[in-house]
Amino acid sequence: MALVRQNALSLPTTNEAWAQTALNYESENLTVIDYWCSPTVTSTDPARHAELIGRVVQVAFEEYSNIVLYGTIQSIEILSVEETFEKYGPEGEGILGLPKCTSVSDFLREIHETLTTSNPEKITMFSPLANIVIQIRPIPPYLKSGRGNRTIIR
Repeated sequence: MALVRQNALSLPTTNEAWAQTALNYESENLTVIDYWCSPTVTSTDPARHAELIGRVVQVAFEEYSNIVLYGTIQSIEILSVEETFEKYGPEGEGILGLPKCTSVSDFLREIHETLTTSNPEKITMFSPLANIVIQIRPIPPYLKSGRGNRTIIR
């Protein structure tokens, strides 16, 4: 399960292209992005998903203190890799976070390079992915400091 800190759900990413897109979405005032991950991060329980809707979330690239995205969870659903690409990719809502992925095989390659499961090569087009659609908000100044936590006022 993801780390919960300061009442914000913290999620990791190791995908540099997604992290860069997340940063660009904020600077261009775009509103939503799909954070895709293993279903073990969110669970597959719709009741748990409902509890997470509206929660503040921050996404860090490679290390906890490098926040690349901040926002609110808008929706969570479990889809196959292929369904995820069709719904959120360039021919769908265009919020996948990987602008250079033009096919489901490109997306599958990104998943194999990104997800840190014991056997990422076992993931196929029909494997489940959790899709967390995040409503983007500006990253608060205290998270931009590189420390990843709130400033302590004395």
